[in-house]
Amino acid sequence: MNVTVSRMSLAGVAVIFVVVTIFAVIGTWVWDWNLFLPTTTDKATRINTVVAVSAYTAALVGVVIALIAYWQASGRPSLEPEITFPPSKSNEPMFDTYRPMKIPDWIDSDKKADVRMLQTQDGNLLGSIVIRNSTKYAAQNPGLRIAFEGLFFNALSLGWTVADSWGDMRGSKAIQWDGGGESIIHGKWSRRLPDLDFSSVVIYRLDPPPELVVTVVSDGCKPKVKNITLKCTFS
Repeated sequence: MNVTVSRMSLAGVAVIFVVVTIFAVIGTWVWDWNLFLPTTTDKATRINTVVAVSAYTAALVGVVIALIAYWQASGRPSLEPEITFPPSKSNEPMFDTYRPMKIPDWIDSDKKADVRMLQTQDGNLLGSIVIRNSTKYAAQNPGLRIAFEGLFFNALSLGWTVADSWGDMRGSKAIQWDGGGESIIHGKWSRRLPDLDFSSVVIYRLDPPPELVVTVVSDGCKPKVKNITLKCTFS
């Protein structure tokens, strides 16, 4: 129930009670209705009672409608992140990997045995990111953070900021997108974020498999965390 519906409901209730009150007053005055009051009660008292009861009842109904409208308007959005690397399904990224001819010097010696690079058949390593709002309530000031587990990420795309860094060639431990106060994800809508570039990603851990820890937030909502495992073929 939105504000417009709430106002229309209140107006309808008001009209009904005005009509009922007028009808009861006329019936009391013309046809001498006692309205379950003692027969000794005079007409003026009965009419005043009718008006008072109608006013209190209308006020009570109005309060109930206002509370229902407030409760429905103050609901929380539900945001879900979707990361897609075609032709993989959303949140189920699949990659072929290969061992590079030369292992970069900045990789620790204890990790060099597991180092792999990503590849796809068409050479496209750009992933699309979408935040979907599954409820009818708008999400204010949305944000999304991606933490990298088991891989080094050093190809930051425009629109992303570094949330946590290794401080060297290994790149970012986590990156973040902030929508700001002017970015709203309306109810049942979605918002496309800048692409995720995996062209320079280095996998340094095979077991457990590398994963993306995705956290999505908005004003008034608890952070929602989603772990997305990279399904890779290792050669």
